Amino acid sequence: MASNASNVIAFKADLEQFAEKAEMSMNKLIRYIVLNLWTKITERTPVDTGRARASWNLGVGAIDQKVPSKTSKKSEGKNKTKGSPPKSPENKFPSISKGTDLGSKPIYITSNLEYIQYLETGHSKQAVGGMVRISIAEIEVEISNALSQL
Repeated sequence: MASNASNVIAFKADLEQFAEKAEMSMNKLIRYIVLNLWTKITERTPVDTGRARASWNLGVGAIDQKVPSKTSKKSEGKNKTKGSPPKSPENKFPSISKGTDLGSKPIYITSNLEYIQYLETGHSKQAVGGMVRISIAEIEVEISNALSQL
């Protein structure tokens, strides 16, 4: 637990440093990173019926508990619906729209699907390395690279 808390603090410090160097508001930077991270996670989520990909939620200040309903037409076959993420996640998540002051509210990217943890831990040949871990690592590298260029 302690290492997780220190990682969060270090990540926050990196974000603050980046925002300061880039002369950008923290609100704008956080919004950009969260939407980018959500998009990366959903695009990496394996698709059979599209339900897992559609299950990713964004919550500002509280966890969004929604779970997509099960597809009733199982006869459509595997990968029938690719379940692509929306082109504009801002439209799907008005709680993180441009006018919203995110302040110090926690932002949650979650899936409440009963089998999402199995997909994250490599039980799908489409995402053997998971979705969340890889996306977070990628965002951290992008921030580090951007910081080094400023």
